[in-house]
Amino acid sequence: MSLREAEDASGVSNAYINQIETGRIKSPSPAILQKIATGYKAPYQHLMELAGHLKATTGNETKRRGALPTSTLADVELTREEEEKVREYIAFLKMKNRRTDENG
Repeated sequence: MSLREAEDASGVSNAYINQIETGRIKSPSPAILQKIATGYKAPYQHLMELAGHLKATTGNETKRRGALPTSTLADVELTREEEEKVREYIAFLKMKNRRTDENG
């Protein structure tokens, strides 16, 4: 994606995106990162980690808060409502598995 295309997709100026890419801006604000994540269709949490706003995950962690892990449904674009429904279903499955383990 060119800088102009990135600007059109995200609403962030191509000059600002260039400064991020070249390292002149090391920690863009969460609001800017949200726009860039949307424009690039990239995981917001990962960008927040790269910018130093969140502690980077090691990949070995199974519990995460915020966006679904990037390896989960990475190729599926979900609305907030759809993501919430996925979370509810996962909670249901976990509860069901707990009951099975307890009755075992």
